[in-house]
Amino acid sequence: MSEYLYSFPFIHIIYLVPICDGHDAPNFHLKKGLKNIRKIPLFADGKEEVPEGSAVVIAYSANIYTGENSNKGLSTNIQWVLVLGIPEDEEEDD
Repeated sequence: MSEYLYSFPFIHIIYLVPICDGHDAPNFHLKKGLKNIRKIPLFADGKEEVPEGSAVVIAYSANIYTGENSNKGLSTNIQWVLVLGIPEDEEEDD
């Protein structure tokens, strides 16, 4: 499965984050589509990076935990990315 590889070297976890293509998916509607986000095709079939300047939605979870010496910590985990739009290629405008 082609997905973005997100590595956490300090805790030795490798986490795959799906980058879904909402801008080019036929009949995609944001409200209805989020229920089935894992069914949306990967952006560029997982073979390309999302271009700079693209509009995306990033879903994450946040958890509070108690660490050493009763210090509070916040853990954020990216769940998925949805590409809503990409910049147009300037060469196509010519």
